[in-house]
Amino acid sequence: MSRTTELLVTIVLSASAALCGAATDEALPGRRPWPKDGWPTSTPEEQGIDSRKLVATLDSIRAARDRIHSLTIVRNGYVVLDAAFFPYEPGGLHDLASCTKSFTSALVGAAIGKGLIRGVWQPILELFPRHAVSGGDPRKRDILVEHLLTMTSGLNCGLVPGEVEMFQQQGSRDWVQFALNLEMAQPPGAGFAYCSPGVHLLAGTIQETSRMSPLEFARENLLEPLGIKDVIWPADPQGVNCGSGDLRLRPLDMARLGYLYLRRGEWDGTRLLPEEWVVESFKPHFEFPDQPNELHRGYGYLWWLWPGVYRASGRGGQVIAVWPEKDMVVVMTGAGYRAQDILLSHILPAAVADQPLPEDREALDLLQARIDEAKRAPNPSPVPPLPAMAGRISGKTYRLSPNWIGLGSLRLTFSGGEPRLDAMLGQEPLSLAVGLDNVYRISPGRFGLPAGCRGSWKSDSVFVAELDEIGNNAYWRMTMTFTGDRLVVDIQEGTGLPGVKAEGRADP
Repeated sequence: MSRTTELLVTIVLSASAALCGAATDEALPGRRPWPKDGWPTSTPEEQGIDSRKLVATLDSIRAARDRIHSLTIVRNGYVVLDAAFFPYEPGGLHDLASCTKSFTSALVGAAIGKGLIRGVWQPILELFPRHAVSGGDPRKRDILVEHLLTMTSGLNCGLVPGEVEMFQQQGSRDWVQFALNLEMAQPPGAGFAYCSPGVHLLAGTIQETSRMSPLEFARENLLEPLGIKDVIWPADPQGVNCGSGDLRLRPLDMARLGYLYLRRGEWDGTRLLPEEWVVESFKPHFEFPDQPNELHRGYGYLWWLWPGVYRASGRGGQVIAVWPEKDMVVVMTGAGYRAQDILLSHILPAAVADQPLPEDREALDLLQARIDEAKRAPNPSPVPPLPAMAGRISGKTYRLSPNWIGLGSLRLTFSGGEPRLDAMLGQEPLSLAVGLDNVYRISPGRFGLPAGCRGSWKSDSVFVAELDEIGNNAYWRMTMTFTGDRLVVDIQEGTGLPGVKAEGRADP
């Protein structure tokens, strides 16, 4: 788009607010509340939602044994459902994964609103004057802020599955420099390629222009105004918080971001984001015509678009869905489950009316029973006798061959009380209780967030451990085969990360 076209777009922005499906507050029945200190609650029927359909949703989740952690529904500014599923603890911090990208987009919008970034048409290299850029491809000078927001930068990144460049970036000493040094694969704007390093560049622009870390900038301009107090957001070696992922928030705080966009950037009379930013964020800057039945129909400013529904989406099933026409925000977290099916087939159809429905006390009681049941641990299963191998390997430390997750050692202990799994993950030791009765035991994990672990002997020499990192958004199924003093471990991950295979020997 030319600069002339940009000016025309700016002129008609106020008239085009309907493009994102948002009704004005005057057109909505009743005055919408603001969750200043906490979210107001309501029965589903009071907000036009059928409780029986929500009961069916929770029944479907249970029947499928989905690894969903939480489900939150906000309509008309009221929380009508806030369910937590064992082993997730209600209200715990949870890794947003790539939902972080939509949060980073909001920070860019706030920076543009404050004049720190001139606009989406500013060349990205102008924002990094202190960085030298390798290579002489002149097309790199044509990469604009908008290209990074719409995944159309042309960088040689995201063109093959597996987020290869993201893992390479995270292994580098300077993540921003790594992204700036990526070669060009095509002209900017020529095509879509899901490039996480490019989004980290956007986080770098916040630090370059504000002289604050993205987290500091976010606290001042977004988090504190929204009432979000608890947050974990890891940073790269230069202190730039990871723009493409790893932000950890509570589900009800995730809903605050969705509600801010639902209210077109305004929060209780204060404008946090330019209204035109929300409009442009929810416009299809890139479309996927070959996916007619998917939620990924188009892409805005780091938001996935489906007709009328706009979604921040993250690996493992992290979702912030905004449905302006129905005045709804839906938040889901998990460790690999049917997020799309639950959203499209169960939750959205539950909003059956725009006015209150008749009270259904029986349905409300059923719904509360399902919510209570979801957060309880399952009944334990009988524990069979341990094989002789359990005694032989108990307490022995196995040093593992190099692997991409940095798992350096493993130790299982079956004596002296409850079984434990000890591991060295990078420089961080983990010590986890293991439930042998098919029930997760909860222990402190990375960043101090809870992790659940359970396991069983599948044969006399094979032990399988399931580790749900819960708030850290990873599910590891570790198959450990012991032969003499040798261990072979095959690890499969359930949220979309690559698997791992390593081997090692017991310490003398």
